[in-house]
Amino acid sequence: MRPCGRPGAGSGASGPVYHPSAWARPGSLAPRLSGLLRPRFRRLALMVLALVTLSACSQSAPREIAYGEETCEFCRMTITDPRHGAQVQTAHGRVLAFDAIECAAGFALTLPESEIRGVWVVDNGEAGRFVPASGASFWRTSGASTPMGSGLVATADGQPPTGLTVEVGPLRWEDVLELVKVGG
Repeated sequence: MRPCGRPGAGSGASGPVYHPSAWARPGSLAPRLSGLLRPRFRRLALMVLALVTLSACSQSAPREIAYGEETCEFCRMTITDPRHGAQVQTAHGRVLAFDAIECAAGFALTLPESEIRGVWVVDNGEAGRFVPASGASFWRTSGASTPMGSGLVATADGQPPTGLTVEVGPLRWEDVLELVKVGG
């Protein structure tokens, strides 16, 4: 820093007096950047950074599954059939894929409810289309060739699946969890 250009500045008993902007060289970015150090700009920058970070971590929809390549996180079978399956998003933002509804339910039962951010299941009426488990209707059917053999399928519209014989349903996600818990 250089001493201030005022007459007598720098000759005082306490030493030279420095002007706050004296540290900046002409043409440098320092005077412009010093405004960013003010508290209100710093708070704004931190809020923007926090929002960007949170939005990157919070996925609110299921992801694409690489059928024939990915394995079920619960039973470790290869996920091959887009007519069946589910996904669970953990509280940390990780989205895990499952080859059957009962695999996702079995996995969900191993975690505290606070560790699960979302669960999606395949709509039986439209292969590969995931719907939130909380709003889906579940049906135990005969004749449905599901990966784990339980016959559990989901529909988004609350209507029974077409072309299948319904044994039990409609069920809610909580009912499916209870069914899997007791081994059904």
